[in-house]
Amino acid sequence: MVNLESRRRTLEANEARRVHVLERSAKKWQLNLTVQAFYIWRNHSRRIVRQRISFERLAKKWNSNPDFLKYAFLRWRLDHTMKKKEQVEIQLDMAVKKQRETEMETNEAKRSAENAEKQVQFMQSTVENMTAQQMELDKAIADMDHQIFQSKDQDINSTIKTVMDITRIGLHALSSEIKLKQSEYIPDLKAILPTPDYADSSSDFGLISDQQILLLFLNHHMKSVKDMVNIGPIENFTTDLADGIALSALIHCVKPSIINFPAMVNVRSEHERCSRLESLLESCDEIPADIRLMIRSNSLSFGLTPDISAAFICRLFIEFPGLTRQTQNFEDVIEDITRSHSLIDQIFSLLNRDEDLCNDILQEMVSTINKTYTRAGKLYRALRQSRDEWNQMQNRLRRYCLHLLIRRRCNHPMPTIDIRKTKNRSEWSNIDEEMVKVEMGVLQPGMNPNVDQNSRPVDTNRLLLVELISIRHTLLSNYNELQTIFWHYASSEVPVSSPTLGVSPTLNFLELWMMVKDSRLLSPFLTPTVLLKLFDDVAPDVGVGLDTQISIHQFVHLLIKIATTLPISNTSSNTRLSHRFQHVIENNILVWAKRTLENENLSSRSSPRILQTLRPYLKNISSIFLKVMTTKPATSDNRGMMASSISLENIDHIFYEFKLHQCGFTVDDVMDVVRHVLRQNSDPNQQSPSAPSSPTASTIYLPEFIDVLIALSMTRYPNPFEEIATRLLRFLTRDMMLATEKKSC
Repeated sequence: MVNLESRRRTLEANEARRVHVLERSAKKWQLNLTVQAFYIWRNHSRRIVRQRISFERLAKKWNSNPDFLKYAFLRWRLDHTMKKKEQVEIQLDMAVKKQRETEMETNEAKRSAENAEKQVQFMQSTVENMTAQQMELDKAIADMDHQIFQSKDQDINSTIKTVMDITRIGLHALSSEIKLKQSEYIPDLKAILPTPDYADSSSDFGLISDQQILLLFLNHHMKSVKDMVNIGPIENFTTDLADGIALSALIHCVKPSIINFPAMVNVRSEHERCSRLESLLESCDEIPADIRLMIRSNSLSFGLTPDISAAFICRLFIEFPGLTRQTQNFEDVIEDITRSHSLIDQIFSLLNRDEDLCNDILQEMVSTINKTYTRAGKLYRALRQSRDEWNQMQNRLRRYCLHLLIRRRCNHPMPTIDIRKTKNRSEWSNIDEEMVKVEMGVLQPGMNPNVDQNSRPVDTNRLLLVELISIRHTLLSNYNELQTIFWHYASSEVPVSSPTLGVSPTLNFLELWMMVKDSRLLSPFLTPTVLLKLFDDVAPDVGVGLDTQISIHQFVHLLIKIATTLPISNTSSNTRLSHRFQHVIENNILVWAKRTLENENLSSRSSPRILQTLRPYLKNISSIFLKVMTTKPATSDNRGMMASSISLENIDHIFYEFKLHQCGFTVDDVMDVVRHVLRQNSDPNQQSPSAPSSPTASTIYLPEFIDVLIALSMTRYPNPFEEIATRLLRFLTRDMMLATEKKSC
């Protein structure tokens, strides 16, 4: 009951509260509605009052001025008329403009019609002339046909005879070329494979490792001596080679004239056999010295140097493979050539007899010759592919041999390979050991190399030996191309095609500058000042001048010094002096300088041919350089003028003195050429954040001044089909008026 009573009271309280809220809301709504209605009435009454006042004022105006309404109507008509007038004027302007455009189009159409009429008249006259010419040509052709018809047989026979003679000459040339291809020695690499399917499963030596190739080479030659000695397959370079029989058999197979294999097999002691093999190789002149000195009896018999044994086999494989010649079957081609000769003889015999049979033989001969050249082309491509495979194999094994020689680890380092007895290569391989020590940082400059030799670590001596071997190997492997490039840039007048030992070419600084620039070695690390200092270090004279020359031996030392200036990256391979030296030779000199020699006419600026053109004018050019030099060389500076420079502000003196404006140049043009030369020599692609600032940023040295003259000559005579040397000679003699003899400038 208590709960019901409390609930009833709560409901009554809520109902009373709701009624109170509704009553207040109703009162507020009534009040708001009343206020809004009052506002509406008040505003309406005010609007009525304003309208009444306006009407009263208007009535007063009408009462005071009876013509007011008439004037108001007239003013309205006037405004309406003015607006209509403006619209009419706009339409009139548009009509006038359109009329003018129509008149212009009409005049242009009239002129076009007149031109078309003139063209029609001209075409009619042209057609009449061409008709007359056609009639003359028809008459001439008829006369020629008549003459040809009269001498048809004689002309056709002579033409066929001439063609047959030319065809016979081509067949003789093809026969000679086939004989040369048959006599060419290309080792058959697939002969060392155990089965014919072995190469197919290994992708033609692509998946076969270098060691497996050497083992296949060994086992291939072991098959030819099975009747003399019972020897199993060779599977490693230690125990299987320790008795010396396998290496003796290999030498017997590739060079049978230098070893008595049966007598070597009869030796019972393995160590004595290895000693005899070592002494036999030391006294043999048919094998190069760097191959002979790899075999040592103690190391071979005890299996201490498997890497050296593998390198020895690798060098034999490269120099004396002893494999059968890779030949192609040219018999079908030779038969086709013989058949073609017989068909030519038949054609000669049937020219004046049977025309139909002669035509059949001609068709047969043409098909036979086409078949002949098609077969020959396929065989040539097969031989070229075999030659490329052999060259790739040689390069691959050379790299593997060098890797074995450098990476080997043994207690007794291999003696230095003596290659100074090799003909024509003594100067290239003559490297001072102390100089390499200095460049490696092992020996400080000025230190006695004979002091504390025994106290040096063994690893240092071994590293020095490895570096010497690697540098000499790089020089010997690239000997021919490097010598050719040196002879082309050298100042000697001896023909470079056949260098002899009696002539020693030399290189001056300007020639070295052009070689280095052509090789793209210039960088923020190898600036002209740095290159001049390196040249001064290796030059025999006290001071460097225009006449200072360096020999081949000094040039090699300079290349080693250039290799030390290259930046060292984080990779360990780039910190080795031998690797950086190899990079300078193989990736710079032999690539870019050789490309300049091969494309002399299209080279950028500094081919040896241009250098030959410049030599007679060097004295006059140096005198010009000396005249506008910014600072004179000090007396204590032994390098003299080669170390001096010209500032960019002094270029205008040369411009005005030689009157280059008469050649079409301006000062801005000359400055653009100078900046282009400086950018080219600075090589911004090789700059790095840590690189020093280039000294050529605002100065020009003598070699760069010569580059500016060459660039100006190319700008003066921009014909790309004309040789640069010819354009340079014309610019020096005609525009700058320089002579080969020294004159005042």
